[in-house]
Order: sequence, then C-alpha cells, then structure tokens
Amino acid sequence: MCKECKGGFSLIEMLTVIAIMAILAAVIFPVMGTARKKARQTECISNLYQIGVAMKLFFNDEARYPEFIAGPVDESNLQPLEETT
Repeated sequence: MCKECKGGFSLIEMLTVIAIMAILAAVIFPVMGTARKKARQTECISNLYQIGVAMKLFFNDEARYPEFIAGPVDESNLQPLEETT
C-alpha cells in the first residue's frame, strides 16, 4: 500500500450503504405491518371459534344457552347472573 492511501470508507460508499439500508427498510416495514395485521385477524378468528365451541358445550350440558349482558357491565348487571348459578 502507498503511504498516502488511508483505510476506511469514502463518503460515497457510506451514502450508498445508507441508501441501500433505507430501501430495504422501506420494503420490509410494510411487509411486517401486513404480517401483524394477519396475525391479529387469525387470533380474532380463533377467539370467535373458541367462543362458539364454548357455547355449544354449554348448550349440550344445560340444554340452554348462557345468559348475556347487552351493555356496560357493573355490579347491578352481575347480580342476576350470580343468583342463577
């Protein structure tokens, strides 16, 4: 090597690497968002399925569907449900 040559990266090389990293990030981040959205949808579908299975099992045991509360839940709403069990 010559005495004048220095090791390291030039400004152009550094800017090129930063640009490539920015392009990769721009491609990867939307894909990750889509994957998260799909995971949430899958979890929601699984939860709904489990609720359906629980309702069927309850009906098979009790010959009726469980009571439900339509609206906000507070102590006055829960009293009738506690008395029936």
